[in-house]
Amino acid sequence: MCDATSPDEQILASVDELAADLESIQRRYLGRQPANSAMTMRLRLADGLVRNVLRPFLQRGLDGPLHVAVVGGAGTGKSSVVNLLLGAVVAEANPQAGFTRHPVAYLPENAPLDQTIPDGLLSPLRRLEGRQPANLDEDVYQVRRFCPMSSENEFWHQIVVWDCPDVTSFHSDTYLPRVLETVSLADVVVYVASDERYNDQEPTQLLRLVLRMGKRVVCCLTKVAEAASATLRSHFQSQVLQPMTAELGVDRSRIEVTVVPFLSPQVLADPAGLCHGWRQSLLDAVRPWRDQPIPTREATVRAAVDFLEASNNELRSTLAADLDALKTWRELVERGRRQFEERYREFLNEKRFQRFEQSFVKLLELLELPGVGRWLSRSVSLTRWPWMVVREVIFPSRPSTTKTGQNGPTDMAEAAVLRQSWQAWLNSLGVEAAQRSSAHKLFATLDAEWRGSVAQQVSMPYEACLRDVGRALDEEVERTARAIYADLEQNPPLLNALRGIKLTAEASSIAAVVALGGISLWDPVLICVVTPAIQMVVEAFGQKYVDARKAETSQRQQALMDQMMARPLQDWLIGLATRPGSPCEGLEQLEQRLPRNIGRVGQAVRQRLPRR
Repeated sequence: MCDATSPDEQILASVDELAADLESIQRRYLGRQPANSAMTMRLRLADGLVRNVLRPFLQRGLDGPLHVAVVGGAGTGKSSVVNLLLGAVVAEANPQAGFTRHPVAYLPENAPLDQTIPDGLLSPLRRLEGRQPANLDEDVYQVRRFCPMSSENEFWHQIVVWDCPDVTSFHSDTYLPRVLETVSLADVVVYVASDERYNDQEPTQLLRLVLRMGKRVVCCLTKVAEAASATLRSHFQSQVLQPMTAELGVDRSRIEVTVVPFLSPQVLADPAGLCHGWRQSLLDAVRPWRDQPIPTREATVRAAVDFLEASNNELRSTLAADLDALKTWRELVERGRRQFEERYREFLNEKRFQRFEQSFVKLLELLELPGVGRWLSRSVSLTRWPWMVVREVIFPSRPSTTKTGQNGPTDMAEAAVLRQSWQAWLNSLGVEAAQRSSAHKLFATLDAEWRGSVAQQVSMPYEACLRDVGRALDEEVERTARAIYADLEQNPPLLNALRGIKLTAEASSIAAVVALGGISLWDPVLICVVTPAIQMVVEAFGQKYVDARKAETSQRQQALMDQMMARPLQDWLIGLATRPGSPCEGLEQLEQRLPRNIGRVGQAVRQRLPRR
């Protein structure tokens, strides 16, 4: 959310962010569902309520005109109903189904436009300058003026009537969003249904959503045989409204039903005269809400908040397919990371770590006497010479004092293992993306990436991670290997004690051979057996210590590899699914923001509404 200082600025920023998120959800969802599906319509209405009802209320309170939207199916006579309401032939009534393609607002001649329809309302639609035909099929709306009868000046002072496109003609999908945008703004919805098509699916679905939004509704049944007016009205109330309101839990007092029978063109041409009786019944249906503009607008605002809060889970559910696809991609990437780490772990288990072998040799050298005593140690070591020759023949891979190179991923073998493991990781993801490309747009996009430039894209993060982890692993091996003998070098008392124990054991074994067997030709042979045995014991303890440190180093190397290479590469691969332009860009953040902002906006609105 953008930085804001005052509480008012903060809540308006939350409103704008909520509206932007709802628009983003619409774009995601429209690719999978038709424009007239119930959820698509609900998304558009939620977005419109935020922009056209809640934001104006938070800015200006309950002041302003009431908006009356006239909606319905094709050929029901919506424009004729508009003319009846206004008492003048101002709307273009046309027998052609779907003639009206964009909303048209009707204002009294003296009504100030900037106060009646201020900038910011109906923001997806552009306001037309000048009069244009109602069949202009663009995302626009226009404002037309009319001259009310002098006796009705006060009645129309704070009302805007909107003539909307229909919702059932062949091309209605293209202008249905314009209808929903206007309906979201409305305080009162005049729902027009003809005798022949009063229960069509699309208009009935719209009526259901209008009632769920808490709008005040006037159901106007048209083109009815005058003798059948009462019968059709009763039938509509019992067969359409009664089940719908019972299901939705809607207060029936918010709904008025009126009937306009079939009228000839000559009669319709005089709405204030020949149609006076039918017009009056229509005005009487609207009048209770017009006479109480503040309570009516308050009810509109409360209902908008209720609708948003009740729709929270359903709105978030529209993200489920995208979230599932993103979750699947994350799981695939994480599985690849585990396989990458397992291959490296197997390599570490087999790696000899030449640097540790050097440290082992250095450790053994430290146990020999220094200075003048070195000659004594070398004399004793001569007795081990035959054993050393035999050992070298049998075990030619024993440690050498020759200096070797470093042990990080700069080693050819280790670098090869890492590169092969990385390539296997990428290949497995490419296969998975291709197999799922028809299931979701995310995988289709990733499949195209794998077939295109992904090889060039991945080389940079991989090489960067390889360099960083290579230095860290080299330093870890060097530090631990040096510590094997450096700790002993820095503890002279312990070092001298170990040297003394070793020399005493060797001297005692030689003395024991001479004492027990006497001086004989077998003494050199026995001595060459005993002293190597002591050396083997010393080497065994030393090797055990070195192996323990090597195992610790392997674990730390594995942790470093995970921290500095496997995890960053995993994050980079997951990021391919959420980077700018991806079908899942900002998806998880959107899911988290949506309920938070609905809660914030709802709380702010309720705090500013009058207490009941």
